Amino acid sequence: MIAFERIVRHIPVMFAFCAILLLAGYMRFMHVADNPAWYTDEGTHISIAHHLLQGRVQYFAVTDSMLVFARPPLFHACLAVVSAILGEGIATLRGFTAGLGVLATALVFMLAYAFYPTRKAGFALWVAFLYAVYPQAILYTRFGFSYALLTPLVLLIALLLTRHIQTGRWNSLALAGILAGIGLLGDIMMGAVIIVVGVFSLFRSPKMVIWLLPLMALPFGIYAGILGLLHPSALFFDLNFTLNRLGGIPITRQLNTIAENLTMLLSTDLWFPLGMVGIFLIRPPALRVVCIALLLLPIIIIGRTVALFHLSLYYMSPLFPLLILGVASLTWTGGAYVISNAMMLFEHMRYIQKMPIRVHELLAGGMYMLLIGAPLFFINQHMLNGIHTRIQTAIDPFLVDSADGEAVIAYFEAQDTADKLILASPSIGWALEVYTSAHVADWQMHIAYIGYDAVHLPHDLPHERYAFIPTVDHADYVVIDNIWRNWGNVHIPQAVVLYQTVVDTWELVYRAGTLDVYARP
Repeated sequence: MIAFERIVRHIPVMFAFCAILLLAGYMRFMHVADNPAWYTDEGTHISIAHHLLQGRVQYFAVTDSMLVFARPPLFHACLAVVSAILGEGIATLRGFTAGLGVLATALVFMLAYAFYPTRKAGFALWVAFLYAVYPQAILYTRFGFSYALLTPLVLLIALLLTRHIQTGRWNSLALAGILAGIGLLGDIMMGAVIIVVGVFSLFRSPKMVIWLLPLMALPFGIYAGILGLLHPSALFFDLNFTLNRLGGIPITRQLNTIAENLTMLLSTDLWFPLGMVGIFLIRPPALRVVCIALLLLPIIIIGRTVALFHLSLYYMSPLFPLLILGVASLTWTGGAYVISNAMMLFEHMRYIQKMPIRVHELLAGGMYMLLIGAPLFFINQHMLNGIHTRIQTAIDPFLVDSADGEAVIAYFEAQDTADKLILASPSIGWALEVYTSAHVADWQMHIAYIGYDAVHLPHDLPHERYAFIPTVDHADYVVIDNIWRNWGNVHIPQAVVLYQTVVDTWELVYRAGTLDVYARP
């Protein structure tokens, strides 16, 4: 009888929880394949997974190791498995990351619920609801970014670290370290979380670091060991290039970059200042300390060398649930404060003071709900409109419209592309590689192959690492898109040279929106 009463008491919470998950799913899955437009990193993931399905480690023309592109294998291996079941393409990629976004919504509820009594289940529901409707969390799981795989891991690590602080048990810390190490196989951004876990172990007991660091390094060590046996020169070359990209910046410039990142994060998205303040109100104290460390330390560690806003906000996406936990804590605690002060005010108002206390509570609660409900309603309405029409993003100048992409795919499917070479950005190149029989290479590969540095490839990448020669002299088609025009031509001098060569001397054979297809004359 007691067990039945407990179940009945939890039915409203379970119903609300399921409704929030349905909302999170709707906001992430609806029209996900073509909205927002396609981004270049998504093409990178699809290309790597495409070759994994064929038993090769390859990204367009480059082979042997993907660490030169800072691409560990876990996300692509998972995507390859999903693609083998559902088919390859942008819809599968984005469906995978959207599903991870719904999973993160469930996990942030569980994180909040685990550290609050049952009577406070409303707070956990509030956290999950805010994460379900947070526009950036929606956007960055509608994009097919590998960081979506890290978000559930960060939440589990937060839960385990909190348990470790509360109980002192080493097994919680060890499991958090293992998850962080596995996360490093998903993206090198997880290295910042590994540092956070190491800091917690150091404060608990310096001896813990001795066994925890090898434990965290074990997953990547196994991967590096296998890669070292198969392609030792590729492993060392790629690690050297990647580490040099991450370091070697003067400390004064690093401090300036951190300050710029914090300023931009706090000034461009209202949720960030609310969340940054709110994390200091999280209860219990153990969870508060963990959230502060997991949110602020990665901003400092990662933000030393890269921008964390606009085009690069995706670096922050695994930390969004912690930010939302702060927003929820601020609004929850602030709500109690506003309501109590409003009720004190009502006691001195002539026409309200004689009303029952229950009416005072309803009026105060209504005032607060109006205060936070109005912006939430506007934000949700704006997001829903974007989902059903077109989501506007800060990186729109670098995206490929899905309709344009489909048109170019149809054009090449009508051509004889057997053994032909196409130079294109990954944002459209993935489709040409998956749906045609052509060889496809990123135009940055042409630049690196002829001996110039590109942003994502060094000039001295050995030629034997290329599956085929990816130069314009060997190309049959070149596809020019906005990331080449608006980013490549700004940051890579040789991209301008290649662009002008193609535009001036090649034949424009097809145009779809911002995509121009040139054929060798």
